[in-house]
Amino acid sequence: MTTITFYSYKGGVGRSLAVANVARYLAGFGQRVFAIDFDLEAPGLHYKFALDAGNGAAQIKQGVVDYISAFRTGGQPPDSLSDYVVPVETADKEAQSGKIWLMPAGSVTSASYWRLLAQISWHDLFYSDAAPGVPLFLELKQQIEQQFKPDFLLIDSRTGITEVGGVATTVLPEKLVCLLMRNRENLDGAREVLRSIKRVPRLPGQPEIEVVPVLTRIPESGEVGWEEEVVAKVHEFSMNQHQISR
Repeated sequence: MTTITFYSYKGGVGRSLAVANVARYLAGFGQRVFAIDFDLEAPGLHYKFALDAGNGAAQIKQGVVDYISAFRTGGQPPDSLSDYVVPVETADKEAQSGKIWLMPAGSVTSASYWRLLAQISWHDLFYSDAAPGVPLFLELKQQIEQQFKPDFLLIDSRTGITEVGGVATTVLPEKLVCLLMRNRENLDGAREVLRSIKRVPRLPGQPEIEVVPVLTRIPESGEVGWEEEVVAKVHEFSMNQHQISR
């Protein structure tokens, strides 16, 4: 199972849409894909999978927030993920198609979702003595691999710098796709986050994270070589002073 996290320092760059499109693209080649919405404060991956159409959204009863809440209540993660996962219908039924599963953030249209989210103590999960947060999410990854056997695990990470975003970008993935736009706010923030990710030590046996920067929303122009010029300027900025890999 290859784990790929999609991250952006700011919103509005098309991160969640990219996750959904990549999942459908891979499924079109017969791959088994599991997607997780870790953007708990602004979840929307289920919309990108069009689960809001028809009665698809009605299938979502629980998700990541409920999984964490069950751990907080019982002291151990749930044995099965079946109550926290919904299948995503693939578009082309005629072609040989793989499968897509989604673990949403939760039932975001219900008041109970926001109440459970507010009750999560990120300090207790990640900074207390014998903090259980990292082992909990590593256990979740192992459960996904054992119970669904996907070829790819795609993670839609939180924007900015957060505890759960840190797990999604530094602990769980082998590859990190960083989406950004061509403005100082995006470039400055993304550059510093990527530098910090490179400095975080990996767990024993884990390879170094492969970072793939992706520039989005490049303005259209009729000039030949315009996109190449924009990409070159962003690359030059990212390498200014220090390389990201240092």
